[in-house]
Amino acid sequence: MVSITVTGLKQIRRRLHAGQNAIPLASAKALTFTAERAQKRVTQFIPQVFSNPTPFTRRSIRKTSARPSRLEAQVFFKDISLTREHYLAPQVRGGSRPQKPAEKRLGGYWVPGKEARRNKYGNLTQGTWSKILADVGRFGLRTGDAANTLTRRQGGTKRILFFMRRHKNGKRIIYKKVGKRIVPWLIEVTRPRYRRRLPFSRIVTTVMTQQYGRLFDKAMQRELAKAG
Repeated sequence: MVSITVTGLKQIRRRLHAGQNAIPLASAKALTFTAERAQKRVTQFIPQVFSNPTPFTRRSIRKTSARPSRLEAQVFFKDISLTREHYLAPQVRGGSRPQKPAEKRLGGYWVPGKEARRNKYGNLTQGTWSKILADVGRFGLRTGDAANTLTRRQGGTKRILFFMRRHKNGKRIIYKKVGKRIVPWLIEVTRPRYRRRLPFSRIVTTVMTQQYGRLFDKAMQRELAKAG
């Protein structure tokens, strides 16, 4: 009779136990590393979609980390408002964009005129928007920049630079007084619609498919090595 025995059974059980404990930890790390790579890939894609994006736009992609008790990592747009969707969302889903806060005060949608002075990213500055809203009376007399001074007509010293006129086509134009000229500074437009330009979901899914398995294997090997 020949007996067959198993040697090192305690070591095998210990390693199997360590492996069971390592799986959720390795999974959490792999998910987090994958999310980091997806975040970076989307961020790198943004300049291909937008011409000269602002630093705020470049940094708008965020991620959350996974934990062994919560095996989920997320890649998402940084929230800037609890009441309206992210301004990049129309570039992902297509369709119209929400109104900017200043547009809500003016009503409608607006674009700068050809001669309007813009910052290096092609936008009107916040100071210009505030002056426009104050001059055309969309702050109200007791709130915002309009409360700083009264106009000359009201007995104050504030100089009005911007004024609004409605044209025959029904659209409004906000003009600025520049010397002896009046220059169209903001022009009302129909509600803009955008095509899908930022393949956010496809980028994240592709990174997940390509990276997660390899990252999990590496993380699992490290955790098993720690367990001895």
